[in-house]
Amino acid sequence: MDYRSGNQWLRMQARANALAGVLGFQSRGLAHPWNPLSTTGALRVLHVVIVLAWLVVLVLSTLGPS
Repeated sequence: MDYRSGNQWLRMQARANALAGVLGFQSRGLAHPWNPLSTTGALRVLHVVIVLAWLVVLVLSTLGPS
């Protein structure tokens, strides 16, 4: 759900910039999807950290005492 809403937000920003040019408004810079200072980027970084931590736990549990 986070990924989909982030994609929708970036698409809406791009469309707003396209319309801004036609209507004579000033366009905004597009946010980079992996910028950790944006909401979308922060959520993506958080998901990557969680998956990496999960993988570390799996590896450590297989290397533990049998």
